[in-house]
Amino acid sequence: MQPFGASDYCLYVLPDLIPDVLASRAGLSSTFQNLGSRASVDRAASRGWRDMAEGLTTDSYTLQFRRDLEPVARAYALRDPIGQGSRLLLAYAIPGNRLEPVSQAAPVAYRLKVRALVGTERDSLIAFSDSVRSFRYRQELERGQFLIGAEEFALPVGRYNLRLVVAQMEEEAGGSSELTAIDLPDFRRPRLSMSDLVLGRDGLGILIFNGRDSIPVDPLNTYPVGARVHVYYEVAGIRGGTPYTTEIQLVAIEDGDDEAALEGRTPDITLSFSEVAEAPFTRVQRQVDLGALRPGQYRLRVRVTDSASGTSRRQDATIAVIE
Repeated sequence: MQPFGASDYCLYVLPDLIPDVLASRAGLSSTFQNLGSRASVDRAASRGWRDMAEGLTTDSYTLQFRRDLEPVARAYALRDPIGQGSRLLLAYAIPGNRLEPVSQAAPVAYRLKVRALVGTERDSLIAFSDSVRSFRYRQELERGQFLIGAEEFALPVGRYNLRLVVAQMEEEAGGSSELTAIDLPDFRRPRLSMSDLVLGRDGLGILIFNGRDSIPVDPLNTYPVGARVHVYYEVAGIRGGTPYTTEIQLVAIEDGDDEAALEGRTPDITLSFSEVAEAPFTRVQRQVDLGALRPGQYRLRVRVTDSASGTSRRQDATIAVIE
């Protein structure tokens, strides 16, 4: 028999040779005929997949680890790099002082089991990854430093829930994070749409490829005073050659704020741009200088407006400015 699926969840199905062998024994007993039926094999495989999907998405048992790795996860809805559909990018960060290296010799290596499950709103499993990753650094990660990784899924348009589990099994250490109601838009439709904002800093985090450029990604969204925020987003649905405008704002978040208070507050920083769309799909990278913003929480807003139709779309992200 041959296993399908991830290392810890395998569905065993009969190879093509076995049904033929069973069929040749059908004259001896009807049991062989039933076992050899391709329909029976397919039904068994189908039941196995359904059972595995249900078990992975409805398990009510909380994972228990001796030490919590405290992962931080963030999901981004983007277009597929080759333009064939949509993709869901999952980036995660783990405090370096929570991890144990494989060895202290340079380059210092960390081994991490990473499992990501993507389900529909009804908790039907639609995609998953299960792997052991190795990460190498020049020196051992310390407090305030993070191991950062990413997983990526090509998915149809829809709304999804995502669960991430990371573990160092030898150390009985692990942790999980759940993200819900992640909307993946249809970037191929002839109407204005906008991806999530992907934030990062040059030289930190990881790089992802968008089909043309390498984009820095830092899921922590935390920046020191005076830093520059790298902002990446994708715009679709504006005809090539059509003018469009972009407005970027940073608004301070105060204790007790609700959305109405944030919408009515004067931005601390406002940047405006007028451009011409290159094609129905445009990749945009910006650098936003935080200048003298005080430490605290801020809402980063990016609004794109099609000058021809007057239609606009906005995406927000929350960042922290620290000393």
